[in-house]
Amino acid sequence: MSIQTNEITNISDVQDFLNTVLNNLHSHVFVITNEHVIKDVNQSGLMLLNKSEEAIIDTLFGNALDCMNTEEDKYFCGGGPLCEYCPLRKTIERTFKEKRSFVKEVADQKIIKQKDSEITKYFLYSTKPIHYKGYEMALLIVDDVTQTETQKNILKQQNEEILNSITYAKHIQNSRFPAHSYLQSLFRDYFIFYQPKDIIGGDFYWAGQVNNKIIAVGADCTGHGVPGALLTMAGIKNLEDIVLYQQIDDPSEILNKLRENIIYELSQDNFGTNNMDGMDIGVCVIDYHTNKLHFSGAQNTGILVRNQELMKLEGNKMPVGIYYKMESFVNQSIDFESDDMLYLFSDGYRHQFGQKNNKKFTRKRFYELLREISTHDIAEQKSILRNTMEDWKGPLQQVDDMLVFGIQL
Repeated sequence: MSIQTNEITNISDVQDFLNTVLNNLHSHVFVITNEHVIKDVNQSGLMLLNKSEEAIIDTLFGNALDCMNTEEDKYFCGGGPLCEYCPLRKTIERTFKEKRSFVKEVADQKIIKQKDSEITKYFLYSTKPIHYKGYEMALLIVDDVTQTETQKNILKQQNEEILNSITYAKHIQNSRFPAHSYLQSLFRDYFIFYQPKDIIGGDFYWAGQVNNKIIAVGADCTGHGVPGALLTMAGIKNLEDIVLYQQIDDPSEILNKLRENIIYELSQDNFGTNNMDGMDIGVCVIDYHTNKLHFSGAQNTGILVRNQELMKLEGNKMPVGIYYKMESFVNQSIDFESDDMLYLFSDGYRHQFGQKNNKKFTRKRFYELLREISTHDIAEQKSILRNTMEDWKGPLQQVDDMLVFGIQL
């Protein structure tokens, strides 16, 4: 950022007055000529360079600062092969030429030698044209931002480490989801629209086969990010145990068992405590021998679309987890036909705010979208869901994890 002015500030020629001003500034201040020669310096500047006043006055600034391009006096400031690219040098020249100030416009990193060690320092430079002893000169103000930059670098490194950990956790979470080849062996055709709010999320899908019946699950765990992802792992592990090992194929009983396990694993003693985590989940059991679809939901709904006619599969209004109402989950059964589309989903899609009106997508609009896409092929359905959401959300932040599990019967 630069400050435009065509006037040069007049500073008193009285040396004592100038020294008083300079020495009471916390910044490192140098008075330099158009040839980059230092004519005055405050005490803070002397401490920065760790040199005496005699070693600095009438010295080229780059040499006084031990610029790496003037190291061991091989080159003088302005005479090195890289000096023409020096942003500070260019800024000083513009200060004289344009007679205006440049405030904290140049950033720099330097390695400064201190006895037997070296430290890295970070600086911001500002310049201002002045009159000094009858000559046009410039104030060069050097702000030491090493502490701030060091903290930023530490935070950056920590963020990178956290990001790397979460990215690796994503691979672990994804490995617990059913493989594409396995889902292909279960379903005639299907798609998964899975878009976590963060790198990992609290939505999950699952499928399995037991007693010649296919079980399909779509779930939304409390929270998103790392906490939600941990709950997904617990949900998947328990579903594998309940369905594949205990051979339970009744959806309401699957939910009853899952709730019992989740309450135990999360140590949920009583409703109303701080630990109210759980999951909203829909469980479908597809029986191709009877062409029956059995559904049970925990604060979750399933949708069956036939010839663009939408049928709701209603669940209980209680989650998998501790709740004030702990009734047994119930089943809803419906006959299905070939080419019917079954949809299991979380609430993330319909809760997303739109860029045009800053309102949610809504359940009604979401159900209508499912009805409309149901006649398209599977790959196109997923593409329409993605493109519709991108157009709706625009640059707005995603507010929740999104899951739509579409199955062609």
